Amino acid sequence: MLAVPGWSATPQADSTDLRRQQLIKAQNLVIVDVRDPDSYAKGHIQGAKSIPAHSLATAQLPRDSRIVIYCGEDACSLGAQASQSLIAAGYTKVQTLAGGFADWLKHGYPAQTGTPNTPQAKHDRITAKAAQARLDKEQLIPIDTRPSLEYLAGRIPRSRNIPLEQFDANIAGLAKDKEYLVYDRDPKRSKLAADKLISAGYKTLELSGGWAAWVKTKQPVEIR
Repeated sequence: MLAVPGWSATPQADSTDLRRQQLIKAQNLVIVDVRDPDSYAKGHIQGAKSIPAHSLATAQLPRDSRIVIYCGEDACSLGAQASQSLIAAGYTKVQTLAGGFADWLKHGYPAQTGTPNTPQAKHDRITAKAAQARLDKEQLIPIDTRPSLEYLAGRIPRSRNIPLEQFDANIAGLAKDKEYLVYDRDPKRSKLAADKLISAGYKTLELSGGWAAWVKTKQPVEIR
């Protein structure tokens, strides 16, 4: 079987052994599908978690577990790259599934369809007026998840711009001892960003009413 560059540097698991571990209900076994959510929804290994490769940095997987990473097939480099990133982050029991999901299906092992059943992170909201009072005391760090052009046109003073589309790749460097205020013009975007931060262990508040509420209540705006 041919391997793409980087495969050989990553410890491998095979489908037969992985299925055996499932059947004996091995403890501390975590199977991670690093493909995009749509691919996962169309079919994935029974019991696998959906964590796209770009989100692994903030996934906070248990460090004492055996983690088996897979993508679509052997020619897919995502699995090896994701495994190597976890190893570099200090995880010691990481393997890539040889042949990926295609090999699993080839053996006739059970697969599932459907979207990830991930519990929603619980987070609090804060009004614009209350948020401004805390910002005056430097108790919150505002994060603007709108596109950069909207951010430049007007924002909460001292906001950091992390567009939602770039969120997963940029939140790992945030300080864990701070509390963050997340806002956007679209409440779905700010909620998603807040959920991501809380899931990654950050203290987070979502601005109630978003950017529109901030402007409507005549709170300070920074433009440049």
